[in-house]
Amino acid sequence: MSFAAGHILTCLSREWRSEWRNKNTIAASLLFVVATAYLIYFSFKIGRISVAPPVWVSLYWMVLLFSSLSVMVKTFAFEERGMFYFSYPLFHPMVLVFSKWLVQSIQLLFVSGIALLLFQLLLSSPPEMNWAGFLVIVASGSIGFAATLTMIAGIAARAENSSLLLSILSLPLLLPQLSMVIKGGFTMAQGFESSLIFDELIILWGLNLIALSLNLALFSYIWRR
Repeated sequence: MSFAAGHILTCLSREWRSEWRNKNTIAASLLFVVATAYLIYFSFKIGRISVAPPVWVSLYWMVLLFSSLSVMVKTFAFEERGMFYFSYPLFHPMVLVFSKWLVQSIQLLFVSGIALLLFQLLLSSPPEMNWAGFLVIVASGSIGFAATLTMIAGIAARAENSSLLLSILSLPLLLPQLSMVIKGGFTMAQGFESSLIFDELIILWGLNLIALSLNLALFSYIWRR
């Protein structure tokens, strides 16, 4: 057990150092979030249009969706740069994909927090917003996006044009999770109690666990091909 934990920590450390050395990916994602949030703010300000709660929630998740794609596109860049044969004998496939999922979850949680702060500053959140419930939805959605996109990035990394394949596969596979987070976000933006999003959270975490299970089950096969 201690050996497995040490293996995971070693792999996590390697993944984190790799992401830290390639800060351009997270920087590009943050630049996209800042630029898009400002353009949305500017558009509504020019038109003197108030942002209704459903519009605020939808815009937030659209920005987060595409910024997530920007973060995840280089998930397996370390292996794509000829380091596959270095990683292959060192780490079990489940350890590698689990470590990548954890690192990407942390990055997406950071990006979602920055996006939420910018939306609050520039567009002002709905006054009735239930922040406790909405933050739970944001955290659950970010972790779920990371699980689904890690699986897709693993498949795409073993093929040519991985960035294109990631974009094509991710949108339809993320729709169930996206529908749950938007539905739950609508409820919280209207000031309802957090207990009313229990069903959405159950479904969302069920989808998250399915995506993570598929990661662990399929990646071993993909990795050894």
